[in-house]
Amino acid sequence: MNCPVCSTKAKVSNVWKNKRHQTRVYLCPECLTEFRTKEKIDYSSIDKYILEQISEQAVEKAKNQKVTKKHLKIAKENGIKEATVRSRVYYHGWDVEEAIVTPPNYGKYTKWREVAKANGIALPTFYSRINVNGWTPEKAATTPLLKTKERIAK
Repeated sequence: MNCPVCSTKAKVSNVWKNKRHQTRVYLCPECLTEFRTKEKIDYSSIDKYILEQISEQAVEKAKNQKVTKKHLKIAKENGIKEATVRSRVYYHGWDVEEAIVTPPNYGKYTKWREVAKANGIALPTFYSRINVNGWTPEKAATTPLLKTKERIAK
């Protein structure tokens, strides 16, 4: 980018990005003028970049594998969603057999989520107690729900 004052080639000194635009700050070495440009981000190039990051081995492996209805049935019995199986096989290069039996990782509260379910506490309530109220996972999973009369009395 050339300087608007002296037409010397300017150097990029800083770059800011938000969801839609990228702002570049240029500094001219001759006249020390600072100027900015605002450009729209081209997301199609970002998609290409992401696709390039998928390993060639994973792509080759995915070409040679096919997820069948039988595989999806087994996965469903194991509590694994169809989209998870397909993602594991076609994008991450997993073997089909591994993808249909490995349980998904649902985060760091897996143990306490099961306890909460067993105690009749809905998952949104469980997570709200942790994230909004600041409770420990143990307290959020084991403290019984208040009845409507008890809530009103408080």
